[in-house]
Amino acid sequence: MSEVTIDRNEIEVALEADTQEIYFNGFALALATNDFIIVLTRNGKEQVVLNTSHATAKMLANRINQSIEKFEQKTKTTIPEQL
Repeated sequence: MSEVTIDRNEIEVALEADTQEIYFNGFALALATNDFIIVLTRNGKEQVVLNTSHATAKMLANRINQSIEKFEQKTKTTIPEQL
């Protein structure tokens, strides 16, 4: 499976469209035999459930980690982990 790169124009178009935006400040994870389940929460209340393949979940985790590392290097800060 190849990773798809979205350019800045695609992100801007998506944000200008009627794409639903969901803010979350928590999550729960479950690993099933054939997929990965991510429950996004805001202040302890479920907002949305995402189902994805194991490969897509791993790609997402890698991309998020890369983005965080770039941000921390660029800003010379460390984002704390919340428990």
